[in-house]
Formats: sequence, structure tokens, C-alpha cells
Amino acid sequence: MNTAAATVAADEVTLSRAIVYRLLSLACDYPTPDTCTALRGVAYSAAVAAGLIGPGVASEVRRLCGILQEADDEALERTHTAVFTMTTSTLCPAYETAYTAKHLFQASEQMADVAGFYRAFGVEPHGERPDGLAMELEFAYLLALKEAYALEHHGRAQIAICRRAERAFFRDHLGRWGYAVGDRLIAADPAGVLGAAGALLKSFLAWERRHLRAGAPAPLPDHPYRPDETSDEPPCMAGELAGGEHDEP
Repeated sequence: MNTAAATVAADEVTLSRAIVYRLLSLACDYPTPDTCTALRGVAYSAAVAAGLIGPGVASEVRRLCGILQEADDEALERTHTAVFTMTTSTLCPAYETAYTAKHLFQASEQMADVAGFYRAFGVEPHGERPDGLAMELEFAYLLALKEAYALEHHGRAQIAICRRAERAFFRDHLGRWGYAVGDRLIAADPAGVLGAAGALLKSFLAWERRHLRAGAPAPLPDHPYRPDETSDEPPCMAGELAGGEHDEP
């Protein structure tokens, strides 16, 4: 086996993964003028990169890019506001704990765990909730970039560190709730950019689960916690809790 060729191939696939994560992050983020410019800029690269991942993902990327070409920035903003609302949407929440937490304490604990992953890699949410969809996708993009750099410049130990972090974050967080929010995006905006992003998210996360060997996702609660619901739990802030257990990056 040609080890150098295998390393190059792995590096290219990892960079392709990073580009698709970046596309999804920008598509799900609030569409400011800068975000829209960045989204349109990465779309072509993603269409090329997805070919190294697989035909299913590549097809969904092309569909998203095609819809994006027909939508102006104002249309993207209107759709984002309608789907996610300006607070916390009850039809399509953009936050992990709206799908995974059973009560307030668990929601705070899970957000602290997500923030722990970020801190381990020098990432600060800058006032945003750590469990936001765009934020988690952006972090997954960063992890894939770090793995690609390690593949080119470092040895097996550094590559293994990156891969463990990717697998743990996917298993414990993004890969657990991403399918559910993908379904809701498709239902909320079936012919639009967010619906296409939801379809791509589901297809890509299914591929990522196999690629990372992350195993089957833990089941989601039948009745997840909603912040507007009454609760007997005492209030607590995520920052007051220690991060949950996960693989050390």
C-alpha cells in the first residue's frame, strides 16, 4: 500500500468534511450580509468537495447550492426568522438541549459539557449559547480542519487526539440531535434553503457516523425540556456546573 497516497487521500476527505460542515454552519446561522457572502463563497467549494464524500451527500450539496443561487439575502433572512423565530422556536428549536434534555438541570449540564469541548480547543462562544446548531457545526468544522492539518504535518498521536475529539463530540452532541433538527428544517421549509440544509444535514451526519465509527445515537427523550415550560427544578446556570464526561482531547 502506498502510505503517502493514503495520507493524501485521507487529508482530502477530511478537508472535504470540513468544507461541508462550514457550508451547513453558515446555512443555519443568522444571515447577516457577511454570513450570506461567506455562504455563497463556500457553496462552490462544497459542491466540489462533497464528491469525495459520496453521491448522496454530493447530491444534497448540489440541491442546496441550486436553491441558494435563486435566493437573495433578504429572502434568506425572512426564512430564517420564520423558521427559527427571534427567540426560541417551538416548531424548530435550533438548540441541542431542546431535543436532548429532560429537565432544566440536565439542560445546564449538557451546555456545560459542550462548552468544555470548546474550551479544550480554545473556542469561545462570544455570548452565544454553546448548544446552538450553527455553533456546533462550526466547531465540527474546526475539528475536521485540525485533523486535516495533523494528517499533513503531525504523526499518529496528534491525529488520534483529533479523531477522538471528533468522535466524542459527534456521539455526545451533534450526532445525537442533528437528525431531529434536520427533519424539522425539512418540514418547516421544504422548498427553501433551510429545508435543503436539513436534508444535507441528515445525509452528511449519517455518513459521518459511519466514518467516525461513532455507533448508534442515544435515544432522544419523548418529552424534552422546553424553557417556556413550568418546572419544579431550582434555577441554575450552566457556568456553575462542571463539564460532563467525554474523551479528553
